[in-house]
Amino acid sequence: TGQLEDFFRLQLDSSQALLAAGGYAKDAEKDLKKFVSKYPHKIKDIKKCSHVVAISMKRQANPEKLMPEWEELAAVATAVQNAHILACELGVAAYWSSGGTEGPLATQEVRQLLELGDGDKCLGIMYIGMADEKVWEKSQARAERSPIEEKAHWY
Repeated sequence: TGQLEDFFRLQLDSSQALLAAGGYAKDAEKDLKKFVSKYPHKIKDIKKCSHVVAISMKRQANPEKLMPEWEELAAVATAVQNAHILACELGVAAYWSSGGTEGPLATQEVRQLLELGDGDKCLGIMYIGMADEKVWEKSQARAERSPIEEKAHWY
């Protein structure tokens, strides 16, 4: 479908418009410029993905129970990590890109498309697809893990 291209075109157009208008934070400027310069080179690879998922945090999903923001961010990150582990187990390639959370993913147009309210944040994009078999084998060989006992100390 054209939805993927439409989403990234919206990001590009809104990023360019925001850069032209000015009045944004220094962090946002860096993210906006990076996205605008890299997008044309990355779209070919992005089109290879079977799925592209916007990773968002719904702040105060339950208005009666206010959680600290760091807990909500940690919950989203944990969910994404679990999805990534499952994808790897199934032989599916996945990559979480922060994608400019202060820039291209924070423009009013993108926030509106993703139906983000006050306090909600898009924390990045997860790109999902099937990797080339040789690339996959090479990455899995590098991914060999040492025993947890070498990393964790139990008291």
